[in-house]
Amino acid sequence: MKMTLKTGRLRFYKLETAAILTGMVLMLIGNLHTPSESEPAPSQTEAPAAATPQGSAGRTGYAEYYAAQIERLLANIEGIGEVTAAVYVKSEGTGILAENSNTDTSVTKEEDSQGGTREETKNVSDNEIVILKDKDGNETVVYVSQNAPEIEGIAVCVKGGASAGIQEKIKTALMALYDIPASKISITG
Repeated sequence: MKMTLKTGRLRFYKLETAAILTGMVLMLIGNLHTPSESEPAPSQTEAPAAATPQGSAGRTGYAEYYAAQIERLLANIEGIGEVTAAVYVKSEGTGILAENSNTDTSVTKEEDSQGGTREETKNVSDNEIVILKDKDGNETVVYVSQNAPEIEGIAVCVKGGASAGIQEKIKTALMALYDIPASKISITG
C-alpha cells in the first residue's frame, strides 16, 4: 500500500513538472512570434527599437513614437482635419532583465586527529543575462517586465478642432490611452 502511494505521488509530480515545462515552452514560443504587418494595439512594449537607447535620444524616440501614434488616432475622429502632436516624455522607462542564475553550495567538514572539527561552506553564484538570437544573428535582450516611459504632457494642434465637443473627444481619448490628467493635455484649433 505504501508503495502505491509513493508511486502515485511521484506520478503526480512528474505530471505537474511536465505541465509547467509545457507552459514555459508555450510562453517562449509565443514571445518569439513575429507580429503581422497590421497595426498593433498600443502597449508599453511596442516602442520602436530606436526609442530604447539611454539618455535624451531615448526620450526623443519615445516622444516621436507617441506623437505619431496620437496623430494616427486623432485623424480617425470625425470633424478633425490635419493633426500635429507633440509629446514630452519625463523619463525613458524602466525594465527588468531576465537572468539565468546558478548557485552552487559546497560544505566541507574536516576532523583532525585530536577530535577537533572544522566546517567550511562555500557559495558560488553565477548570473547571466538572457539573450536571444534570431535567424539573422541579431541579439535581443529578454525582459521580465518593462514599464513605459512617463508622459509629462501632450500638445495637439488640430485643424477643425475649435469646437468644444471635438476638443472634449480628443482629451477623453488621450486621457484614456495614456492615463494622464486633462491638465497635462493642451489642444489648439
